[in-house]
Amino acid sequence: MELERRGVPSVTIVCQEFAALAEVAAQAAGQPSLPMVKIPYIVPMLEGEVPPIADRAFEEIISELTAPVPESPVQAQA
Repeated sequence: MELERRGVPSVTIVCQEFAALAEVAAQAAGQPSLPMVKIPYIVPMLEGEVPPIADRAFEEIISELTAPVPESPVQAQA
């Protein structure tokens, strides 16, 4: 969140199980549109199951990093 606050494009990667908590944290930090990519909890997965998940996440990360930045309410008032 700090990188986004400083204007550095970033994407938060979060396990699906913790996505709601991450969204609440982003709201509380004043960043409701914080880019997030949600992935499954990969720790208990077999080695061969992880690469396809990483490939999909990579595509989402690139998409989020290259998407137009939504204007924040603070920017709109300036």
